Amino acid sequence: MKILTHILGIILGLSLSNISQAHIKWFVEYDISAAPTPLTQLASPLFFSLLILSIWGITLGAYIDSRWTKFRYFSLMPYFKTDSKDLPLSIIRIATGIFFVALWLVGGTTLTPDLITEEPIVPIVQMLIAFAILFRPTLILAGLGILGLYGYSIYLYGFFHMLDYAFFIALSAFLIITPINSPTLNRFRLPLIYWLIGLSFMWSAVEKIAFPQWFDPFLDKNSFLQMGLDRSLFIMAAAFVELSLFYTLIRFRNGVAIIALLANLLIMSGNFYFGKIDALGHFPANAMLLVITIVGNIRPLNKKQWSSYCALKITIEFIIMLIVIFSLYYLIHWLEYGS
Repeated sequence: MKILTHILGIILGLSLSNISQAHIKWFVEYDISAAPTPLTQLASPLFFSLLILSIWGITLGAYIDSRWTKFRYFSLMPYFKTDSKDLPLSIIRIATGIFFVALWLVGGTTLTPDLITEEPIVPIVQMLIAFAILFRPTLILAGLGILGLYGYSIYLYGFFHMLDYAFFIALSAFLIITPINSPTLNRFRLPLIYWLIGLSFMWSAVEKIAFPQWFDPFLDKNSFLQMGLDRSLFIMAAAFVELSLFYTLIRFRNGVAIIALLANLLIMSGNFYFGKIDALGHFPANAMLLVITIVGNIRPLNKKQWSSYCALKITIEFIIMLIVIFSLYYLIHWLEYGS
């Protein structure tokens, strides 16, 4: 029992650790074309121990979430005296405008701190996006502008690198779909945000396992973040915390609002330590997580479903998703870099 308590304490500490949410590419030099840790080396007792603990946590959380959903539907939306359709859009528009004005002022980057460019057209596009956000009919132009910057970043840094930032695709799609006023397309606006913000952070979590050496220079200077733990344990456990947390963001129902709030607080807490670079880079993700916190569940509710069945189904899907995301990570890296 003491061992279990100790392990749970470690996981809780890691979930509150800034590094579990940090994009390490913004702070250290790295070689993305280098070969990742071989899959054969990942098959270690530490990896499988953390995997089993994550599966156990997902199962327990899914059971609690399904029981809660069965008896009550939770949403923060009724607490806001505004049209439920307007509030998410207002948050996205305000955050996008602030973000692209900030990028224009800072200069030298397309979308995030590691996507460096000196192309003179980029700040012009950023300012045009911020201007297009002001008017509903021109939101489609803002979305296309974001999509253009994302495509240009792929040209500069490659498709594999940009999968870290897939949530920009959700942001652009949300803005493009809004002025079209199509009921069919509108059904995809929020699900895209939920899925792509979750998958983006899950993808970056795999990075911690595939390229743990990237964290060495950072942890050498900030060893206190390890909380006295062995470095390999710390980095891999942080990765599994992130994988589990953002999977639940995609898959849970009532609990999704609380999970989004927790994820947002964890990301913002890193701003106090990592500074303005971290705050600017995460700003669009913060806005999307705020929307998820307020809107809450968007999945169909079936209160007649058996809670244990729901928990088992969500757990099996978690295992499948891990297999898929690890496989794609290594496959796409091999296709692009041949390592």
